[in-house]
Amino acid sequence: MNLTNIMSKNDFLNAINLLQIKQGDTLSLHTSVLNLGFPVVQTQIYLQTLCEILFEAVGEEGTIAMPTFTYSFCKGEIYDPQKSFSKMGSLNEFFRKNYAKRTLDPNFSYAIWGKKSDYLLNADTKESFGDDGIFARLRNINAKLLDIGNTYDLTFWHYIEKIAKVSYRFDKKFNGQICDNGKIYDTYNIYFVRDLNRPSICDFRRIYEYLKQNLHSYKQANIAQTKIICFDLNETFEISTKKLKIDEKYFLKKETK
Repeated sequence: MNLTNIMSKNDFLNAINLLQIKQGDTLSLHTSVLNLGFPVVQTQIYLQTLCEILFEAVGEEGTIAMPTFTYSFCKGEIYDPQKSFSKMGSLNEFFRKNYAKRTLDPNFSYAIWGKKSDYLLNADTKESFGDDGIFARLRNINAKLLDIGNTYDLTFWHYIEKIAKVSYRFDKKFNGQICDNGKIYDTYNIYFVRDLNRPSICDFRRIYEYLKQNLHSYKQANIAQTKIICFDLNETFEISTKKLKIDEKYFLKKETK
């Protein structure tokens, strides 16, 4: 593919095809569309076009989930699924406002569209990284992680760490309030947080490199001056939990070991 600062619809279509995304897939997206290059249309049309390409790629049997994290309870704020703003990227926020339903998780919400949306929307919102939280359910339906724009984000990794029982993170309970359609109620959310008194910062670039070397499902396509990466979350879970149980510090930043 010819690399350029300008991105066209065909550039994105070609990248999606190279990643072998197919009808019926469930995609979990982390996005930074600013890294894709300059669109040749207005922003709203650009974001709408990206969404429509993704819808077409997975079809009516497919599902798309985009993180719209707010960390509301961590910040002592009321979480409102209709109004709470997410800083997870312009594409995610556009998708949330125009196409999707949003989970009630006050820290790690997702905007979801498609066939399996009800299953994901009903995930446990009190323990995000638990056995029935959104990340567990994404794994259960063999979702694919789609990284658009070199984000090197993988919040799913903290679910892997929890299941692997790493010692440098622990469950912390955050109390707060949710305002859903004008109704306010008290609840809580358990977040698998870092132990700030010991080495606990993950090197996500190293994680991605490890996945690239070890996942059969890992695929990469170039677009503009960046990359789009796709891989299976269940396969990621299987190989990564084994590695963490052998050496839980393997993926921590070297300067923190």
